Amino acid sequence: MRFISGLFLLALATVGVSTPVQRDFNALETDLADISSKTNALDAELTAFPSSDQTEAIAQALDIHNSAVALVDALNHAAGDANVALTDAQATTILGQLQNLEPVIAHALDEVVQKKADFEAIPISGLTALIHQDLVDLQNGVRTFSNALLAITPADQQDPATALSNEIIALFDNPIAVYAS
Repeated sequence: MRFISGLFLLALATVGVSTPVQRDFNALETDLADISSKTNALDAELTAFPSSDQTEAIAQALDIHNSAVALVDALNHAAGDANVALTDAQATTILGQLQNLEPVIAHALDEVVQKKADFEAIPISGLTALIHQDLVDLQNGVRTFSNALLAITPADQQDPATALSNEIIALFDNPIAVYAS
């Protein structure tokens, strides 16, 4: 009986040790899908802004802010899920997903810069300061998520992962500077 109990405990321990990697990678993939969805939605909202109707434009501006906050939350959540070392294949998958997302991020940030005057025309006191803070929060969220990913990325993929991380984080510098003034 002790042998069977010991064997059962060994089986449980094996499952307990092997399952978290898969579960955590699956959670990370789910998080990346959420980040991608939220990034694409924010980009679409920025592209559609502003409506010719001022009331609608106000609603759009507030939706953009809410979407930025939701994206920051998603980035921070994903950083929390990035806690088990990735295999080379998993890291390659994640890097590919992030590389595909980079042009969307760049486009959204270009839109926010190009539409600063439109945001300034919205009669909400402090709106551009709020957008500035959203941009800072987004950059910090990206940095937090990137640092968490880098901590679990295999050594042979550190250089490309670091380069991509730095590129994406740097995309925020100009928009932050534009909205700081």
